[in-house]
Amino acid sequence: MDEKILAVQRMQDHIEKKLCEDITLADLSHESLFSPWYSYKIFKNYIGISITDYIRKLRLSISALKLRDEKVKVSDIAFEMGFKSVDGYQRAFQKEFNCNPFEYSKNPIPISLFIPYGVKYKYIKENTSVYVQGVEVDINCDGVIPDGFDVIELPKAKYLMFQGEPFNEEDFCVAIQDLQEAISKYNPNAIGYEWDNENPKIQLEPIGERRYIELHPIKEI
Repeated sequence: MDEKILAVQRMQDHIEKKLCEDITLADLSHESLFSPWYSYKIFKNYIGISITDYIRKLRLSISALKLRDEKVKVSDIAFEMGFKSVDGYQRAFQKEFNCNPFEYSKNPIPISLFIPYGVKYKYIKENTSVYVQGVEVDINCDGVIPDGFDVIELPKAKYLMFQGEPFNEEDFCVAIQDLQEAISKYNPNAIGYEWDNENPKIQLEPIGERRYIELHPIKEI
């Protein structure tokens, strides 16, 4: 595999481990084994956004999960996730999700979370299959559809559901990777089926208590 892809993956892994701490370009350069300038360049080329934006989006998304699922104060979450001030955190949250973090904690609405996938795994998957991602809502939900999303009707198909182990919310990237590695070793031929590459795979939002879930289409042999 391209060494640049592996270098970006190492930077992603470091960001995940040190997300609530100060992360410098020098730290990431040390992980990537490239110069700071080149590390910054290849990260943006492969991920599509800058390192700064990546860290900010990931911190905000994890903070949103905590506000939704835990009884925590906005001020505590702001400092826990590495923001220098509560005001700065609130402005960033408002800009990212178009809602106030305090209001969101009281009445969570569907928002578009930033769920990064390791570039190494993304590279493998993009050369083999198709995914469908979306926001989960109640079947009777009649709320406003968030910008950038559409309601779609999936074709009729049979699916195998794979469910990982329970995980801490901040470890969702590891939970995703662990399950996908396990799925890659599974052969549906044992139950008389094969993978159906004409229908999309479906990934549900990773939630610690529910675990991470993927559904893979299959068809009879």
